[in-house]
Amino acid sequence: AVPVGKDSFESRKPLPEAWRGVRDEELSAMAGVEGCVFVHASGFIGGNVSEKGVREMARMAVEM
Repeated sequence: AVPVGKDSFESRKPLPEAWRGVRDEELSAMAGVEGCVFVHASGFIGGNVSEKGVREMARMAVEM
């Protein structure tokens, strides 16, 4: 996550709100990306079991 400012905890582009707080198979189905693990409730970070998967999550989030 990249903050809006040097001393800020607010992300410039958080992960999609619909993904926040969702885990595992439910998140994979929702996002349409295999191997999702989680997205933090605030949307500042998420995970996937593979680099390919996390890159796809990031690409989709930026385009949304």
